[in-house]
Amino acid sequence: MPNAKCRMPNRELQIANLKFEIRHLALGIVLIRHLAFGIRHCYNIPMQQGPLLAPWRIDYLRSLDKPAGDTCFLCQAGATANDAQREAALVVWSTPQSIVVMNRYPYCNGHLLIAPRAHKAELQELTDAEHLDLARQTVNAARLLSTAVSAQGFNIGINIGRVAGAGLPGHVHQHVVPRWGGDTNFFHVIGETRVVPQAISQLYRELRQLAMEMKFEI
Repeated sequence: MPNAKCRMPNRELQIANLKFEIRHLALGIVLIRHLAFGIRHCYNIPMQQGPLLAPWRIDYLRSLDKPAGDTCFLCQAGATANDAQREAALVVWSTPQSIVVMNRYPYCNGHLLIAPRAHKAELQELTDAEHLDLARQTVNAARLLSTAVSAQGFNIGINIGRVAGAGLPGHVHQHVVPRWGGDTNFFHVIGETRVVPQAISQLYRELRQLAMEMKFEI
């Protein structure tokens, strides 16, 4: 009779088998994708699919041709003086030290940026008050998204420098990206496309209203 201590409990065995199957399924999807690409390349087969319309992306594409000395969009956001200007710049709320804006080209729904008002490129350039408020508004952003979009988790971080992926290397800013179970799925793996399920303008109004109710604005 086998030693009982060596036998894995049924539930643990099922979980281990399920993880094994998921890993192999993911590997299979990647292999199928590469195989399909190889077949299309070898036989010059055009992709039979309709267009993926994303008209809001044209603003981003046009921004790529702007000269390096063009106005910083975070500084523009910090200079807004009324509700119309704030909505145009997607400013959710602000404090004397910081501004919180929606990412116009989000990784996923509700992607926020927190930045000091001062145009500074490096963390070591920030004052103690700016560091403290950056951390405080990051916490507030997580609270806001947990309530507004029922975020189950977050990716929070700062890219310093162009080589590290900073889209605006001259003005340091913190990313707060809400996450949900299953938000990384086969659609991104196969189609190289992310799904943003809500219009930015609609979500902006919801976040702005909730931020006012939660009294984040100073």
